[in-house]
Amino acid sequence: MRLFVRMFGVNALAAVLLLGCALPATAGAPKNPYDKYRNATYSNDGLMTEQEEMQLGAQVHQQVLQKYRIVQDPDIANYIQDLGERIAQSSRRPDIPYQFFVLDDSTVNAFALPGGYIYVHTGLLNIARSESELTAAIAHEIGHVVARHGLRNVKKAQRTALIFGILGAGASVATGGGAVGDAAEIASQVLANGIITKNSRDFEREADYLGLYTMRDAGYDPLGMALMFQRLNESGSGAKSSAGGGIFASHPNANERIKNTLGEIDGHLGGTPAVAAKGSRPRRASGAPKSAQPAQTVAANSAGFDQMKAALGGLANRPVRNPNRQNRRNNPGQNDPYSQPAPNDRPVLTRKP
Repeated sequence: MRLFVRMFGVNALAAVLLLGCALPATAGAPKNPYDKYRNATYSNDGLMTEQEEMQLGAQVHQQVLQKYRIVQDPDIANYIQDLGERIAQSSRRPDIPYQFFVLDDSTVNAFALPGGYIYVHTGLLNIARSESELTAAIAHEIGHVVARHGLRNVKKAQRTALIFGILGAGASVATGGGAVGDAAEIASQVLANGIITKNSRDFEREADYLGLYTMRDAGYDPLGMALMFQRLNESGSGAKSSAGGGIFASHPNANERIKNTLGEIDGHLGGTPAVAAKGSRPRRASGAPKSAQPAQTVAANSAGFDQMKAALGGLANRPVRNPNRQNRRNNPGQNDPYSQPAPNDRPVLTRKP
């Protein structure tokens, strides 16, 4: 407890007490649920190749575009893409072209697809009170991509024939096997039934664990993760979360995740320094491993976060004049044939002039 006060100050401690979750005692405490992930390694071995993973993500992404409206306001879309890329570079899988999208959906949620496709609902942006809280949600979703949870879910569905009896459905989508219409239909069923995004309790805990260290290494206050889970409790969004899966759509419940996060901070992140200068961005020494460079936490929200929140309040909830326009955005994988803009007949949200 003294360590926590020294790290985050009296105000942060008061916030934790308001959460109704005491820090875990050191004597007789149950085993840390994150211990099983500490020495884990991650790869595509036994799943599908990385190229097939990218194709799978791209196929299911087309179905996301049919289901949701994409917010393209530059103060929102560009901010989330830039923030997401910065966080991903501090993850344990920084070398794929992550793509981040904001979906016009009032549920408090976010979800990820294989290949680095990550989606944040406007409902989550609305409740995030700080950049560190938002970073926690994005880092959690990046954790799913790092651990290949979507691919592991597909493999399990194939093994138990849950994809409507099509044993090779995942491979068919990934490789484009069969007719184009068949692949699109399978991708639609995969998304609609949450085969990729409905994660087990262990998968969610693992993504929490990976996300906590990713946000720490990206220079954000790890306490933001506990506070983001608290926002869920405050908003009462658990029952309204997307049935298709996502950060808040499944167990473990928010109170357990708060307790796990605070226990990890207290027991394993004691070396996290205090607060960096206002507005500063953390930098790691060139060529130095992450573990050799202590992270810095960001004291205040960036200007981009404040602009995003202002733009979010000004979105116009109305269809565009030409609903058949394409969704276009800055694409970090412009040379990737699987990640080009696709036609989308869903309206695109922009702010009122």
